[in-house]
This record gives sequence, structure tokens and C-alpha cells, in this order.
Amino acid sequence: MDEAAGHGIARWKRRHRLACGIRTALGSARLAGTALMGTVLPGTMLLVFAPSAFAIGPGPVAGPVNVTSGTVQVVADTVVTSTASNPGADVTGGTLDIDSNAGASPALIRFITASGNALQASGTGVINARSNFAVTTTSGHAVLANAGGTIFLNGGNLVGSGGGGGLIALGGRIDATSVAYSNNTTSASNGQGAIADSGGTINLLGNVALDTAGNQAVDLGAGTNSTINVTGPAIVTLRGTNAMGTYLHDGGQVNLPTGMAINHYGTGNVGVTVDNTTA
Repeated sequence: MDEAAGHGIARWKRRHRLACGIRTALGSARLAGTALMGTVLPGTMLLVFAPSAFAIGPGPVAGPVNVTSGTVQVVADTVVTSTASNPGADVTGGTLDIDSNAGASPALIRFITASGNALQASGTGVINARSNFAVTTTSGHAVLANAGGTIFLNGGNLVGSGGGGGLIALGGRIDATSVAYSNNTTSASNGQGAIADSGGTINLLGNVALDTAGNQAVDLGAGTNSTINVTGPAIVTLRGTNAMGTYLHDGGQVNLPTGMAINHYGTGNVGVTVDNTTA
């Protein structure tokens, strides 16, 4: 082992609590926006959700979209925009159905946030995001499943430009198919790809792409009692320096298919790091 590699391993061990640090940083923001009514822009509908089904859109809607029970559907050609630390959607109970084929005609559905998470679920909440949806966040997480929350993604484009991550499961579950996440930030230790911790599970079921440019970023990371399963085609790309393709700590597991490649384009990158875990 050369000297650079030795320094690299020491650096990874200092950062072996990375996923836990993400969880702590989320403490104040992960359940932001708990009111049962969203702000209403001129010409948009009131976001009051009864236990029965309720439709949102089309057109501009001021977030957050908060769901506590029942079924709420976001229809085609809807743009949900949240400011400050407000999430785009916060589902603590019931189901949020994001369906670009619902409505007058199929069209893109967008969620845009500043420092809030774009899509987040917890408790008994479920988010079902179907084809042709897009998420853009400046510094929040694109998708966050807290304890008990379940998020199904099929056919979406996720874009981050700051310190948030792409698919983050902290005790919850995320299933992703035909989803692309990219984050071009070059800040240190930011812009993670997929992180599971605190009993979280992430299933990458096929045609998933994770592309990060952050220095010291992690594309596939699993911590305490958590698992990432890659069962279909996936493209994992790291463009920053000193980044890690796969990182396991404190019992976390990342299960990859035979022959899967992780693309490294930065200097000092490490393919696999294992800390306090049996791989």
C-alpha cells in the first residue's frame, strides 16, 4: 500500500460516520412544513386534504403538499414550488400519488425546492411517483424516506445543486426504477448518491443512474442495520476527488450484481470501503 492510499484509508475512517451525520443534519429539516394546508398562489387550488381522494393541479401550486391521511393525487402539468426550508411534499400518513398520466393529457410534473427536501415520507406515509416527473432542489435531498415512510419511484429525473443527496433512506424504504440523479456540486462531503441508514432500505430495481461531482461524495452508502440492493442495471459515476463508490459501516450492506462497474473520474477515489462491517 503506498503512502497516498494509507492517508486515504485514514481519511475514510475519520468519515465513517458520514451517513449518521447526514441523519443528524436532517433533524431540523426532514419534517419541515407540517401544516395541513398549503399556501395558495393566485389561480391555484386550496391544499386541504381530507381522508378521501383529492386532486392537485394542473398549474402552479405553492408547496409544501402535506398529506396526513387518505389519498392525494398530483395530476399532469403541475409545478409545486416550495421556498426556504419547506419540503415539496411531506407525507406522514396516507398516500401521495404523483401521476403524469392523470388529468386532461399526459405532461411533466415538477417539484422545486430551495433548502427543503423535495419528496419526503415518514410514519405510515407512502409516495408513489410514476413516469415523467422531475425534482429540482438547491440544497435539500431529492428523496427522503424517514422511519416508516415508503417511496416508490418509476421514471423520474432528480437534480441537486448543493449539499443534499439523491436517494436517502433513514429508517424508511425507497424503491427506484428508471430514475436518474445528478448533482454537480463540488463541495466537500456533499451531494451523496444513495444513502441508507438507521434501518433504511434502498432497492435499485433497474435503469438507475447516480452521477455525483462532490469531493468526498459517496454514491452507495449503507450504515446501521441498513441495506442497498442493486438488482437491475445501474450506472454509478463519481466525478469528484477523494470520493467513494461503495461505503459500508456498522453492519450496513450493499448488494451489487455480478460484474457491475462503478465509474471513477476523480483523483484519490476509492471503490469500496468497509468499516466495522462484514462484507
